[in-house]
Formats: sequence, structure tokens, C-alpha cells
Amino acid sequence: MLRKLFDRQEIQPHSIWTGEDTAQPRSFVLLDSNSDPDAHLVLRKRPYEVRLQVVPGSEVTSTFQTVSNPDQHGTKSGIIWVKFLDSSGTEVPSRGRISKGRQGNYVYIVPNALGVSETTLYIPMDCTEVVLGFALWKGYAGSLSLTNAVRVRHNVLPPFSESRQSGAGDLRSNRISVSREHGTASEVGLGREPLSLDISTLDAKHLRVQGQFVGSEPVGLRDAVALFRFADKHGAEVGSLTDIPRGPVGEYIYLVPDSSGAFSFEVHAPSDCASVRIAFAAWHAEPGKLRILNALDIVELGTESADDLRPGFGPPQTNGKALQFNRLHELGANVAVTSRARWARIPLADTKGPQIQVQFSVIPQVEGLSRKSALALLEFADKDGGRICPAGLPTSEEYAYKYIDGRRPNDVSLTLTVPRGATELRVGTVLWEAAAGELLTSNQIWVKALSASKQVPAKKKAGGTSTVAVIDDADEAPRRARELKVALIADEFTYNCFKYEFNPIVIEPHNWRERFEADRPDIFFCESAWSGVDSEKRPWKGRIYASSNFARENRTELLEILEWCDNEDIPTVFWNKEDPTHFDDKVHNFIDTAVRFDHVFTTDVTCVPRYEEEYGHSSVHCLPFATQPKLFNPIETSPRDQGVSFAGSWYANHLDRSKEMEVIFDQILDAGMDLRIFDRFWGSEDELHHFPERYRPFTNPAVPHSKIADAYKSTTLGLNINTVTSSPTMFARRIFELMSCNTLVVSNYSEGVAEFFKGRILFAGDGHSDVQDLDAATADHVRHAALHDVLAHHTYERRFEQILDSIGFDYAKSHRMITLVCPVESEAELNQAIARQGEYVDVVDRVVIVLGRSFQKSDASYFQAKYGRFGVVILSWAWAVNESLDPSTFISGDSFAFISPDSTVSAKAIYEASLHRAYVDGPVVIQSGEPYRFSAQHAVEDIVAGPAFFKKAVVNYGKTISDNFYLV
Repeated sequence: MLRKLFDRQEIQPHSIWTGEDTAQPRSFVLLDSNSDPDAHLVLRKRPYEVRLQVVPGSEVTSTFQTVSNPDQHGTKSGIIWVKFLDSSGTEVPSRGRISKGRQGNYVYIVPNALGVSETTLYIPMDCTEVVLGFALWKGYAGSLSLTNAVRVRHNVLPPFSESRQSGAGDLRSNRISVSREHGTASEVGLGREPLSLDISTLDAKHLRVQGQFVGSEPVGLRDAVALFRFADKHGAEVGSLTDIPRGPVGEYIYLVPDSSGAFSFEVHAPSDCASVRIAFAAWHAEPGKLRILNALDIVELGTESADDLRPGFGPPQTNGKALQFNRLHELGANVAVTSRARWARIPLADTKGPQIQVQFSVIPQVEGLSRKSALALLEFADKDGGRICPAGLPTSEEYAYKYIDGRRPNDVSLTLTVPRGATELRVGTVLWEAAAGELLTSNQIWVKALSASKQVPAKKKAGGTSTVAVIDDADEAPRRARELKVALIADEFTYNCFKYEFNPIVIEPHNWRERFEADRPDIFFCESAWSGVDSEKRPWKGRIYASSNFARENRTELLEILEWCDNEDIPTVFWNKEDPTHFDDKVHNFIDTAVRFDHVFTTDVTCVPRYEEEYGHSSVHCLPFATQPKLFNPIETSPRDQGVSFAGSWYANHLDRSKEMEVIFDQILDAGMDLRIFDRFWGSEDELHHFPERYRPFTNPAVPHSKIADAYKSTTLGLNINTVTSSPTMFARRIFELMSCNTLVVSNYSEGVAEFFKGRILFAGDGHSDVQDLDAATADHVRHAALHDVLAHHTYERRFEQILDSIGFDYAKSHRMITLVCPVESEAELNQAIARQGEYVDVVDRVVIVLGRSFQKSDASYFQAKYGRFGVVILSWAWAVNESLDPSTFISGDSFAFISPDSTVSAKAIYEASLHRAYVDGPVVIQSGEPYRFSAQHAVEDIVAGPAFFKKAVVNYGKTISDNFYLV
């Protein structure tokens, strides 16, 4: 009976979509067209039927008034039957979020305390008409009455009034309003409650949204935000086609207008997206303070507009047993790997254990593909959407990745250590050397925890298999890198560089077993050593490399160490600093030694594929030289001479190198500069190492490695000579060391050096005359840039962390973000300090505001409640002076910056000052004007320091005190 009533054609549908560009249209419809709009209708079993013309993918809200006493009926007294029809009148399935029974879709009439009932329906994508039937259900006859007029409101506005005609190519534009309660010419204020509108993406997937802030109020970096939710035809989240930051509130961007107040952003919807909800809200700004014009201009973009943007990650997949790359295809089906990355987001809430295994299958479609046909892309994310790079994988500027072998069908399997704070795993694929259509992947991803226990890196066994050792101390917190114990075979230079970055256990052939058993190292690290740490006794001379000159095995102790480590599950690491020069050297054959280790690191990136292809090694990585700031730093101990220093040797047998050195030496002397040579073979009888006669007046005895920094800092320029000029990553370690001494580097030309140190090095020799054209301003600028670049990226602390990341060793990473501490004496200064957060967002992860002497001790709790929403921590000076103060309560990392609210120091200056804490322990004074010297007294303001100085800074802010201040 009910279906027959709903199929009646005599009732004309109401058109509630007007096509106007002002707001979401709304209308009143009558349940009984023969009665007055204000009439009361008593509901009965036979429905009052209403037909509505609707826009596919829209949301329709009906609001009406019940006029009987709500206490007279239960929550199921009345019902609204719902039927969705397409253009041919055929019933289509609902989008969900609606009850279904044997007689069809329905919602109960549930009025509020004022008798108002409101129901929202989500219209399917192929639905053009909705039939509503208002009827009595559980109530008794006469118990429920409604007003005849029902208010109907469309909650979704397509960006364009008409769909694209077949074959049309013109891009469209339209103007719509943000608030449905106001016209396009009005203004609306942004508050904490988001102001949202829904836009259909049925036939327009790529849009530019343009808006306008109004008024004179300046808009800061994080004052306002736009939030996004992409949904498919069933209302399920699908995510953006391009990468949008994701936090606890979902996908978002900050609204940053230009000088005229105009702002714009792009929306790129994936193929299965039917609508996107865009919401505008105040973020750091006070509610109502910022106002925008209620008109948004929507401009259609071409399909190519998203080509150069980083791909989006899609929605989180909550079903751990049905993880897919592509939601448009069935689970387990094969989908093409494309040139645009396709990602799957996998929450880690149900994945227990510090390591997980990720696996999926690939199927080549043609013969002749390479072992680098595609890339498996991986990254973790924290609860705020911040990216965390997985350990143990190579990384590009955008991704961590593993090559996908397309030569045969195979399974891609990776074991990943879950970083602390990670809440989500992201897995993707993208073509690399293969072309479109040549490689398929299974549309199913398997993710499982390997164990609930702590695991150590995989050990490479004979035959290429691997095992994972499990240790029963999963609750033990990861240690910092400097707390790890590393058994070490290295020459003196490398030992001095690395000894500050871990606890070194120096082993020799006669005592290695005793040291290993007593100290139980975490890692065994061996370099391509020629002698060992003791350069006089030379305990490892001829015991590290194989040689065609040796009749018997000369590496007995080293091979025994490797066997012992293999049995004890201690990862073994070999660093070959002799690549590429000795790669094919069978007399000094370090390669045969390197490949016996679990993990190989080479100074030359071009040798990585040779280890993999010629020796079948599966864990090979590039590790260039670096600097040790505790030894090589810019601290000025004496005035510098205006000249060039060179700490090196003459090799007459290297003809090209010798010829280039002569050209460069002559250029330096012709430019009127002083040349100072520290000859490493001073006094040698070997004529191959004698400098030519005309340069001998400039030679000096060699200095020990512990004093070489003084030689580097004796002049304003330092000379480097590269024997290897074809490698992108292999060049002398003196380049890094000179830079960290604040000495400008002059070098013979090499494409690798030019690319690696872009603009931070001078070239001399044939065809290059940077030295002769040098001026003081350029020299100072280049020195400053090179110094801070090497301190930021090329220290042995960073290199050791790179080793740990590459081998998958679990450790507590250094926290390099800075806590910003601002002392204030008034609420106005407090607001000023909060307002400046946006300036420091790239280097600061927490703001602590110290209420000064003018505040009461009790004010801290009041201001914390008032301003805590801005992410600041309020500390009372009065409380800090009289009670114990734990720095870890307030400082999130290793450094804090103590900055007054009206300070002129920039975020860059704070960051650069923090880098100098790598070699000084005391407070660092920012932009002192007299850099790289110590001062026994200074005011406590505009400084960067470690946690140990925190209370002293809070108690004495603004005062001049005695301490070991370092000026930068």
C-alpha cells in the first residue's frame, strides 16, 4: 500500500533549486495543497506526500513544527518515509546515514522541547527527485499534528549553475556566498565555530577559490584557517587529490591574504569525490576580529593544474584487513602504477610493537623492465599530521623510498621501525624507470606487527636471507645516539671526529674479544682503516683490506669479530672512505672486506649501485665526510692573516693534480695574497712529496690533527685540492672543516663540489679566477652561509644519525626545534609576544611566557586560562625565584631562546645561534656584533642556551651577569 502511494504521479514535484548564485536556496512546501499554510494537519497512517526536485550530491534539510504536546507521544510516534528517484523515475539507493526497513527508507519525527523537528537528507549522486511521506507510526490517532508548511533548505551549492555540456571546453566561474543567512555583498565575522559550505565536485574536480578579508585588521600567518572534507557519493571521506596538511581537526590550510586582503587557494578533488565541505574559522585571531566578504569566486581549473603538486594521501583506512591503494577498485584487484603517486593512509592504533612489516605484490606487463621500475614510497605521520621519515630507507627531497623490481612478478616487503609519536603509516607507489601501463600492483596491502617486543636491525645471513632478533626489553625507552656503545676500528682522524657522537670502544687485534664481552657494544663500526686509532703503534696496519700480495688471510681477527657479532645479533657497519679511488684496487682491496658487513657506507654515491649489482649487497648507502664542531669551529683565538692556508701534501706522481696545484698557487701569489703551506711530508726523503723549489719558501712543518684547526684559522681563506673530481659526493674532509672554522674555501673545480656546495665555495685553477675577483663583502657573505650550512647539515652528529636511520636502529632522535621564552611586564607585552609566534613558527615548537616582577604569583593561573588556547605556557617569575624549577617542564628540546617581546632578532638569527651550541656549553648571544668570541659578562636577553641555564635566565632576565657568554 505504501509503495503504491509513493508511486502516484499526479503530485507535481516542488522545484527548490533556483539556480541563483547568492546562497543555498530554500523554500516552503505544503503537505496539503488544499489547506492554508498555517493550518494544523493531524497525521494519519496514510502519508502526506511531498515531491522535491533536488541537485544530485546535495543535502536537503526539512524543518517543521509539531503542534501537539510532545509528552503525548513517544519518539516513534511519527515517521517520514523517504524515496530517492533518478531522472527516469527509478528508485536509487541512499547515501547512508538513514534507516532502512522492509517498507523503505525512513526517519522518525523527533521534535525538540519547542516542538521543532529537523531532518537532513544526503542526496545520492544519481538522484534528481526525493519523495517524502509524513505519516503516523506508533502514536495513536490524533496524537500528533504538524503545521502544513514545511521549510526545505538546500545545503549544497554546486559551484556552477549548469553542468558542463558534452564537448564544451571553456572553463567556468561563479560567485557564491559563505553564509546562507547573508547576501554576497555583506560581511561575515570568523569565529571559533567554523562557517561552512558544501560544493559539488560532480563535473568540476579542480577549482580555485578566491575570497577577500575586509577591514583594517592585519591578518597574521595563523590567524584564520580553511578546513576541508572531501566525500564520495555515499558521504564517506576520500581525501584531497593533492597534499593538504592534516591535523587533529582534519585537512586544513592557513588563510594568508596579500596586501589588499585577498586570499585564494586551490581545491583538487579525486575521481571518486562527489562534494567538498569548506569551512572558515578564526584560529589564533580573536573570534569576530577578522571579517571576510560573504562572496567567494569559484574558478574552474584545468585537469593539469594538479600535475606538479604533491599527491594527497586519501582517507584513513580503518579496516586493517582490507587496505587498498585505490578505493575505486575491488580489494585484491590489480591496478596500474602511475607517474602520479597513489597513497594509502593506515592508522597505527591497532598495530602493536616497535616494528611492522608492509607487503604488496607487483606484476610486470612487459618484458625488459629494470630493477628500478617504480618506487615504493613510505612515511609516518604524527597526530598533528607532521611527517616522520622512516629509518633505514634512502630519502629524496620529498619521500623515503625503496626501488620496486619490475623484472619479474614479486612481493615488495619492507620492515619498518615505528618512530615514537607516529600515529599513521602512509604507503604509496609511483613509476620510476617504467612507463605508463607497464607495471601493475595488487590493490591490497598487508601490514602486520612483527612482535610486541623490541627488535634489533635485520642481520644479513649467508645466502641473502635475513632474520630479526627479538629482545625481551620492549619497555626500555630508546637511548639517545650519544648513549650508544660502538665498538670501533678507525684511523686517528675518523676516531677524533666520531668520538663525541657515541661511547667509543676502541678495539685492537689482541683485545677485541675481551672488550666485546665486557662492554657489550650496540654496534660494530669499522672504516677502511690503514693503521688504527694509535697512529704510532698502527695495530690494524694491513689487517683491514684484502690484497693480492698476501699469500695467507691477513684479516683473521676482523673476520672473527664479524662472526662474533653475527652470533650476538650486533649490527656491523663498514664505512669505505677510499671509494672510488680504490674500488677496483686488488692490492688494497677494501671492497672484499666491506661486503662482508651487514651495512656498507661509501663516500661516493656512484659506487652504491656497483656494490648492489656487482656484489649483490642489499644495504648500501652514501655517507660523505663532515665536520666535528668541537674540533673545527669559528672561535677566534688570534687575528687572521689576509692570505690562504693549505694543509696537505705534494704528489708528483699525480700529474694532473700537481699541474692544477701549480696554477692555483700562482694565482694566489699573483693576487698579492700570502700563501701558507703546512706540509704533511715535511722532512721526508721521498722526492715524490717534495714541493717544487719555488713554493718551498711558503712551506711549514705539519701540525697534528688536534691542532689543525688553528692552522685553518690562521688565514681568511683555506685551500682544498680534490684528487677525485668526478664524484658528486666524494671530496676531501678539509672542505667541511674549513667551512666550520669560518674560513672561506678555495678549491680546484669539480662538478660534484659545485653542486654539493652551491654558491658557498670559490674556485681557482684553469678557467677559474674567483680568488682574483674576490671582494671583502662577498667573502664575508659566503663564509657566513657556508659556516651555518655545514653546522646545520654536515656534522658527524648528523652523519651518525644517518647511519642509525639507514640500518633501522631504534634511538631517541635529537630535538632540534627551539623553545621560545619571552619575559613580559604587562598584558600588552604578553599579547605582543603571542602575536609574534607566527614569525618563529619554522624554528620554535613551544612558547613560554614569563610574567615579570610586576605580576603577582597568582596571576599565572589566570593568564594560563585566558591565553592557553594559543599554545603558550605561562610561568610566574615570583614562583620561579622562590621554588625549585625543573627545566624539562618547560623546555621541549635541547635549547631555548630567551627573547624580549620587542626584540628585533629574526627566526633565522635564532636558528643560526642555536647551531653554535654544537661546540659551546654556555649561553650564546644572538647578533652581538662581535662574533665568535667569549665574554665574561652580558645582559640576559636575546640569547640561546641549554636547559641548565634556564632558571638562571628566568631569575636574572634583563640583568647583566657573569657567565661564559659566547657571542655570535
